[in-house]
Order: sequence, then C-alpha cells, then structure tokens
Amino acid sequence: MEFTLENLLQKRILVLDGAMGAMIQRHDLEESDFRGEQFTNHPCSLKGNNDLLSLTRPDIIKSIHAEYFKAGADIVETNTFSGTTIAQADYQLEESVYDINFQSAKIAKEVALEFTELPQRFYMDIPSELSEQIMQCKDNSAACQIGVEWAVEQCKELKANGVPFLHFYTMGNSDNIYKIASELF
Repeated sequence: MEFTLENLLQKRILVLDGAMGAMIQRHDLEESDFRGEQFTNHPCSLKGNNDLLSLTRPDIIKSIHAEYFKAGADIVETNTFSGTTIAQADYQLEESVYDINFQSAKIAKEVALEFTELPQRFYMDIPSELSEQIMQCKDNSAACQIGVEWAVEQCKELKANGVPFLHFYTMGNSDNIYKIASELF
C-alpha cells in the first residue's frame, strides 16, 4: 500500500508540528545569527526575522524540524511565516523573499526525507499572515487585492519549490483564501 497523505488520514489522526517561533526563541539568538555571512553589511537590524534563519542558520531550522519529527509529528511546516515581500520590507529584504521561501521548503523537505520510513513524513507551508488589516479586509479595496497578490506570489514560489500542500490558518477572511486558491488552482 502506498503511504500517501490521503491514505494515512483514512487510518489515523496525523500530528502537525508546533510553534516554530517559540522553538527559535529557545536558541537565544543574537543579531549576528540573523545576519550570517550573507548579510553582514545589511543597513538595518535583522534580529527577529525568523524566516531569514533558513538562509543564515539553516542548522537551527533543521534541528527544530528534526525535534518535531522525533517527538512524533507527521507533518512539519516550512519556516515561511513572514516569507512575503510586505513582511520582509520591514527588514529591507524584499529581494530575498524567493531565496527565503526556496531554502525553507528545501530544508523542510530534506528533514522530512531523513525521517521518512513507515509511516511517511510530510512537510507543508503555512503562508504568511501578511498583515492583519490586509487579510481581514472584507471588500475589494486595493489593500485587499495587494494582500491577495502577495499571498499568491508566496504560494506560487513555495509550490514551485516542491511544497506539496498549503495550510491557511492565520487568514481570518475566507473570501481572501478563496481568491488565493482560485489564483493557484
């Protein structure tokens, strides 16, 4: 029997990993961890940009995924909670969004494959919350449309990089989720 997500869901409840941010905070990281070698001369502070750690400290992200699999998780999320142009603009890193999403997907897949035996292990993405104002808006304003466009951009990047499925849990407006899904499928 093939161990696909659908087959496993018919047999048992699958376990999703927990909070990536809380696990990252346990590492007591400094500015230099967020900068790595790639961003030593970057003009603004990068501390707190957890998604950037997929580029600058992939060892930490890998270890967190591995901890969740060791604890019994069947699915881990990519480290891309703020992997959008708007979120990375806070750090002047808009040009790094593709690399962040690509590396985050690559890391999650690598660790999932390391732990794949029977039962199969999976990885997925939770697209960024973007901004509460954008994702909660209930009209067709320019702000809503821009938010949907940013989310679609992130989802397309992640799908292109092999993320097998997406999970929208921080977006409170189902109309926006529908718009995003309509653009993707």
